[in-house]
Order: sequence, then C-alpha cells, then structure tokens
Amino acid sequence: MSCFPTGKYARYKRATAYFLNWLVRARGPRRDGKQFQLETFSHVVKEIAANPSTLTPKLRQGLPKALAACQYAIVLREHVASFFPEHDEGQAGHQYFMQLLRSWHGILKTVEVGQTQAAVQSESADFENYYEVLDVDDDFLPDEDSYEAKVERPQTAIMNKNRLFEEAFGDEMKMEVACFFTELDELMQGVCKVYGQVKREERTLVEVTVVAKLAMDSASALTAQLQLKYSALRTSEDLYNVVRNIDPDKFRQRMAAIHTKYLTDLQESLLNGDGAIPYVPGMFLMDFLGVGTTLASFLTALPIDSTKSIKFPTGCFGEAYGEDRTPHYVLLPDPSKSNVFLLQQLPLLHKTIVEKKVTTGSGYDSSAPMDSFMVLMEKYFTTREVTVPVVFACICWMKSVVALQGDAGLGRNVSLTFKHSTELMRNIETTVAKGNVRNAHKKSNNVLQLCADEIKRSTGHRYLSRANPLLAGLTMLDHHFKYLHMASEILLVTSRFRSFGHVYNALVKEGYLQHIPFVDDILEVYSEMIYAPSREAATRGSYYRSLLLSVDLRSTSVDAVCRGETLPAGNEKFKKRKVFHLSDVSETYQLMVKNDKSRLKHSSWAAILDGAANVCSKELFETRVLSRDLLKLNDELANVYFELCGELKAIAGSMSGQNQQQQKKMEDGVIMVLLQLLDGGETVEAADMCKKAAAVVRKTFATPPTAAADKYFTFPSQPDFVTQEYGSHSVMSSEEKDNREQMFSKLMKLLQTSNGPLARSTLRYLKLEIKKDRQLLAFALYCIMLLQDQHTMLNWWSG
Repeated sequence: MSCFPTGKYARYKRATAYFLNWLVRARGPRRDGKQFQLETFSHVVKEIAANPSTLTPKLRQGLPKALAACQYAIVLREHVASFFPEHDEGQAGHQYFMQLLRSWHGILKTVEVGQTQAAVQSESADFENYYEVLDVDDDFLPDEDSYEAKVERPQTAIMNKNRLFEEAFGDEMKMEVACFFTELDELMQGVCKVYGQVKREERTLVEVTVVAKLAMDSASALTAQLQLKYSALRTSEDLYNVVRNIDPDKFRQRMAAIHTKYLTDLQESLLNGDGAIPYVPGMFLMDFLGVGTTLASFLTALPIDSTKSIKFPTGCFGEAYGEDRTPHYVLLPDPSKSNVFLLQQLPLLHKTIVEKKVTTGSGYDSSAPMDSFMVLMEKYFTTREVTVPVVFACICWMKSVVALQGDAGLGRNVSLTFKHSTELMRNIETTVAKGNVRNAHKKSNNVLQLCADEIKRSTGHRYLSRANPLLAGLTMLDHHFKYLHMASEILLVTSRFRSFGHVYNALVKEGYLQHIPFVDDILEVYSEMIYAPSREAATRGSYYRSLLLSVDLRSTSVDAVCRGETLPAGNEKFKKRKVFHLSDVSETYQLMVKNDKSRLKHSSWAAILDGAANVCSKELFETRVLSRDLLKLNDELANVYFELCGELKAIAGSMSGQNQQQQKKMEDGVIMVLLQLLDGGETVEAADMCKKAAAVVRKTFATPPTAAADKYFTFPSQPDFVTQEYGSHSVMSSEEKDNREQMFSKLMKLLQTSNGPLARSTLRYLKLEIKKDRQLLAFALYCIMLLQDQHTMLNWWSG
C-alpha cells in the first residue's frame, strides 16, 4: 500500500483553479459579449472592491478561502521564479501572471466581507512562507468544480472557462518541470543533511538508509507522474533541457552563482569550520548535469553483448579512489567533464550484474524493496538509457561518500554494516543448531536457513560497498528486516511468548517477582497481542481466564474450561483475533518493506524525510522494536520453559523420553497449573512452586543492563555506533586546529613575499614545519583545487 504526497505543481494548479473559479462566479453572466480573459478580471476585481454588495452571500463567505488560495499560488510560483525570465514579452508568461495574482490579491484583501474575525481566520491563512504552504493539508482546497453548484451550464460558458484556464496555465510544462526539479533538490538536501548527521554520529547508517531509500522511491514516483503527462520527456537530458532553455542566460548565471557559493562555503568549512560538507539549495541541477553526462558517456563503452562485462586498464581513470587520498573525486562537482569516481566504480557494478544474470539466469528482483539501487543500475545497463531515477540514485551515492569520507568515517561506517550482517548470520546458525525452531515450526526453520545462506552469499559482493555506503546500508537493512521479520513470526507462531507474558504478569502482581525492565518493555510493545482484554484486567482470580481469552477462545468456551468441562471439536469455540506481525509495531518496516506511505505527513520533503528519520531513531533507541533480538528471546524462552518443567516436577512429572508434542503438552500443563495456583488462595505448596517459577525467570532475564544490551539487542542504545565499536578517531582540539591555520597562513605569506627561489634557511624552515604537520599540504591542495575549479567553472558556465 502506498499513499504518495501530492506534488508541488498539483498543489499550485489546484489553488490557482480554486481562485479563478471564484472570480468566474463573482463575474457572473455578462451580456457584453466579451470572452473570459485574464486581463478582464482586473476590472471584475476593482468592481468588487468598489462595491462588495454585488457579491452573493455565498461568494462573500468564500472570499477568505479564495484569497488564501491566491496567496498559496503566489508563494508556490515565486519558489520557481528563478527559472523564468524577469521580464515577459507581451501579456503572457510567468511574470505577467504573477503580477496579476499579486494585484488581485492586494485589492481583494481590502474587501470587508461582513464576517466575524474568527470566521475569517477559520477560512483564511497567511501563506507568506513556502514551508507554511507545504504544511497545509491536501484537502484544504477542494478539487476543481467540486465546490460549485451542480447546475447545467451553457456550452459557451464552459468553453470560455476552458480558454481562461488555458491562458492561466499556458506555461504549464515549464512550470511543472521547474517544480519537479525543486522537489528533487529538496529531497537531495534532506538526504545530505542526514548523512552529515551520521558523520557526526548523531544518527546512524540505519536512519540515513531509510531516508535515502524513501528519497529514491519518491524521485522515481515523481518522475513517473510527470512522464504520464508528458510522455516525450523520457530521459534525464530531456527534462534538463526544459529548465535550461526557459531562459538560458539566466540559467547559466544561476548555476555559476550556486557553484561559487558552494566552493566558498566548502573552503570556509574545511579551513575554519567543522569540515561539514555544505549543500547549497539549487545545486542538485549542477550535480544532475555532471552525473548524467558521466552516465551517458559510460554507456558508449558498454559491449554490445549483454553477457560480457567491461574492463578498463588499471589507472585508466587516474589513481584509485581512497577516502583520505582522493577526496576531491566526489568533493568538487565539475559538470564540464566526466566524474572520475563514477567511471572507476561503474565497471564493478556492471560486472556484478552481468555475473548474476549469467549465473542465475535472472537479474535483480524489482519487487524486492531493498534491491532498489541495484534494480535501477541494472535497468540503466540493460536499456542503455539515462533516466532521472538512476541519476538521482547515483547522486545519493556520491553524496553519501562526500559526507562520510575523511578520518576513516567512510570505511568504518561501511565495515559496521558488514559486521552487523555477519552477526545476524551467526545468530541464525546458532538458533538452527539448537533445534528449537525446527521442533516448533519446521517451515520457519527452513526460511531462517535460507536467510543465513543469503547473507553468506552477499559477502562475495562486499567490494561493491567499500566505496558505496548507500548500497552497504541497503544490503544491511535487507538482511536486518528479513531477520526481524522471521524472528517476529517465530516468536508469535508459538504459544510460549503469550503464556510467558501471563505468568510474568501474575508473578509480579502477586509479589513473587520484581519488575524486570527488559521484560516490561517487550510486554508493553506486544501487550495487545498477549493480553485480552488488557494487562490491567488480568488480576488474581482471572489470570488463567485472561490467558484463555488471549488464545482466541470465545467467552462461553472459556467459562466451560474453567468449570472443568471438555470442549467439543470444531472451530465454533474460537473467535478470530488480530494476528500480529512486525509491520504492526514498526512504522519503519511498513514504510521500507510494505511501501506504506500513508503515515507520512504531507508537507515539505525536508519535513517528510526528517519525520522518517525520527521514527526510525525512535524505533532504534526508544521502543527498540528495530533493535530487539526476538530470535535470541525465543531461544531463551525455550530454555525458561525447559527449566520450569524441571523445577516443577510435581506438576510436570518425569520428562524422560518425551517427544516434541508431549513436551508442548507438558509445558501448557505447567502454565495452566501455575496460573491457577496464582489465582487461588496462598498455600505453602503453592507459594513454594511460585517462588521456584519466579527464580527461573529472574535468573534468565534479571541481568545487568549492560549484559542485557549485549545479549538481547542487535544495535547499541546510542547512535555513536562507530565510536562504540572502533573507539574515537583522533580529532584535533580547537587549539591545535587554530595553530595549524595560523601556521598555514604564515607559510602562505612567506611564499607570497618571495620574489624568486626561497632562501636556504627559509626553505629549511618550510620543510621542517611540513614534516611536523603533513596536513598543511592537504590544506594547500584543497585551496589550489578550489581556486582552479572556481576559475574553470566560471569560464564553463559563462561559455
């Protein structure tokens, strides 16, 4: 299931249509024979302002919302104004229509509508800010014509109105494509923001992969929507040419200004800031051109035979990428030439995809949610077509490298994904070896084994992820979600988890056991599945009854069991209750695996991506539904039940020679008697048995928090995964950083004041300082590259 947010242009068009429809109704039927034209409505607006009484009560009531729609349209149109000429030729075009909207809004704003202030505010809104506009619900303004009276209209009136709308939306394609690129820019900015947070260890590669996948899926959906309307716009070049050709001179100037600001901000961040990589709004188009050009040029080298991979001589595209050795490969956007980083990495992707097709006879599964990146790349190689989704995905890839590289940030984050998948594989192998799952549910055991085999096979492709944290994150999440899903299904398919929840609850309420935070947290998450009608309702005298109600027995059947009667065969004694799955407790799983976007707030893309990251963080570190290892919990519950039967031999009897079915029957019997003892009055024998049961639970789960975290969670409780695993990387103090900058400036001045070769003493001093701190050379290299790149780009854009 998917609920995709409404696009910016669709919102703009709906608001504009709403306002124009109000003007058409306000104009009313005229007998002057004039056709509807935008310019004629200036007279209508002035007439309304001069004599508001000409409006019907319904039109006066609708004026505040019409004004809100007009302001809504103005703000959205202003947001893409930089793509359009500042002066239109004749009465047509972007600026002309903007002037009309502003003029009409300014005049109508002065009209008194005779409503109370509260009533006006309920219909109107001050949409002065672009992001305020995006926060408005989609149903704030009805669809065109849905609010009009259902009356027969003359054909001429309909034709006049259609002509009016054609005039208002005359630049529709240009406007829509401009809106499209601003949305992609917002998506990319959101992705870059979260990757920056990962570098600072404020978030993890889990959250940012969720954000990046959501952004890629959204970019693909936006592209599909646009191409349904404009089928001729097939490739990335087709769409790029639309915005470039709206006003070529202005476009070049805008790109040059964005590029200059990026280089300035980058230099400031590297020399005087925290080293964070900036994102300048609008720079997506610059990256779009560079990456699109590189992808197009690479296609020319692909062999005609799709079963043959491509191989370039070593060093063909320069020195191999290294995060601390060649950061400029991804740091400095240069649309004037192909990107070296991509040219080095694309042959590896092509080789892997070709080998998979040859070996398995098929490519990547487009229905597999976490294979989205490889599916896009396979389509690119197969169709030999550069589309917007593949360009967007490659930019996400490069931005992930840009954000994480340096101080081993890239290598350590990627290595953590490998380590996590390996640990999941070992957990599965341990569980399979124990046989608990196989004995309870053979099919689940087989699927677990398949999951472990898949992780093992993926290790052969880790070379692709070394310089691709986007792919590394997607691969890790694929393994993690499959592991969580299987663990959840295994835990919930047996009765142990439910009955344990009832026994634990009763032991705590009767004072035999203190609250165990780890167990309480789990029961809180799955409370609806475990208890019927609720955990609070399970009290002394109703513990056993509550368990029976939770296993889908009808109330009448429960009463019969409590009276000691034997239930008849058949399904009549059961009632159907909600079956719980991982998707019921994890919104992140719903979004990533089920493609359910219904819970996304329809606002700016930045807010949507932030919201997805926040939900993921909450599930990782607060509710822990994405971190809790339910497979290990299932193994521990099997051990708990085995020990309970051993401790309570008076109930269980001899356990020797029991088969699995008899073992389960014995476990159910132990739980039944325990709950009945807890329901009844206290006797010495009952208290002794309850104390033994509490001791078994306490020994298993009442461990120190650190031990519980290591044992029952797949991720740490704080986002500094890298530091917890590898220790803190050596980071310069602010004093050391200041000293380096001062020394760099001093050496630069020394070189500037030299009129020729350096004196021997000066040269010796220079070499000595560089030996002390070789990063001084890196500063010099950055400055040289920035200056050269700025000079080259200014010449290129102006050319």
